[in-house]
Amino acid sequence: MGDYRAVDAILAEINALIAGKASGTYFISGQEHSAWLRLREGQLVQVACENHFNDDAVPLLMRIVKGIGRFVPGPVFPGHPPLPGEEVRRWLSAEHVRRQAAPTPASRPAHVSPPAHPAVAAGERSDAVSAAIERVALSYLGPIAPLVCAEAWTAHSGIESVLAQIATNLIDQDEVRRFLADAHAAIKGVV
Repeated sequence: MGDYRAVDAILAEINALIAGKASGTYFISGQEHSAWLRLREGQLVQVACENHFNDDAVPLLMRIVKGIGRFVPGPVFPGHPPLPGEEVRRWLSAEHVRRQAAPTPASRPAHVSPPAHPAVAAGERSDAVSAAIERVALSYLGPIAPLVCAEAWTAHSGIESVLAQIATNLIDQDEVRRFLADAHAAIKGVV
């Protein structure tokens, strides 16, 4: 689950789901951006990337060169108008195949508070710690949290680095502080 794939492989998977008339949400977690696509009986009803929807999301989607993708089947309700248009169809068809190197992700400063427990300071990872962090992230990020957490664990080995990476997906400093406090409390409860 934690392996990055080329966006062309992800697009092929999405197109196969469309051809198979699938219903559900496809989540993409890239190095810079996260996105989701909603399918209803094989019809693309909504695309979102960083609070941009449908054709407005395409410039950000084009920046995703590699990512982790996961499909969650289930009922999907109609998206907000307008429905995805020509720009999204072009992106899905991979007309934009990238022949240049991936852009360097803009690095955001890590916002890390002091660890709440010695195991955190030591950076010890366990299944219980990973699960605790994912549960907290789920309440802040929604259903894309498992992908964001997997991406963070792939890129970092220490708990504080993982927490800082996850926190880059949050809206503001207050939310970052709450997330870190909740994550430290959850880790303390399992170690």
